[in-house]
Amino acid sequence: MKRNWLISLVLLTVLVGFTGLVGAQGGPPGNHPGHGQWGGPPAGPMGGGGNFQRLLHMLRMANDLDVTDEQISRIESILENARPQFEALGEQLHTQREAWLEANDPAVFDEVAARQFVEAQSALHTDLMLLRMQTRAEVLSILTPEQREALKAMKDSGKERFRGKRHPKHHR
Repeated sequence: MKRNWLISLVLLTVLVGFTGLVGAQGGPPGNHPGHGQWGGPPAGPMGGGGNFQRLLHMLRMANDLDVTDEQISRIESILENARPQFEALGEQLHTQREAWLEANDPAVFDEVAARQFVEAQSALHTDLMLLRMQTRAEVLSILTPEQREALKAMKDSGKERFRGKRHPKHHR
């Protein structure tokens, strides 16, 4: 069971390109109410939150790809090595945002200060995006060409299946 869960986590990470590692609001992982260490839903027996169906889907994908124990070990190493960098960038984003909120009256717009803040945040977001891309490439390089092709086919079939449908969280 642990192996299947790990495979699911790795594949989910690869598919979403680490988008969940640092929250969109610029806070560090786990800094948002109701979220776990990596900025996702709270930990639970099947991945927490409402992700049970997604976890089942990832398990099916992992079995279809025949990921080996050696591949899992190498991918784990890549993710563990990248974790401190993701956390540091998340902390910097959070620290800058908190400093901005404390130093600026929201009822007063100071364009110069706002531009400086946006530029600093943009630089960190760029670094974060580059780190995501680099880590994703490292993880994908562990897979065989056949596994990468199968993963791409699964991703493409998922896109086709949901084309034109909105994600439930966007319905308000």
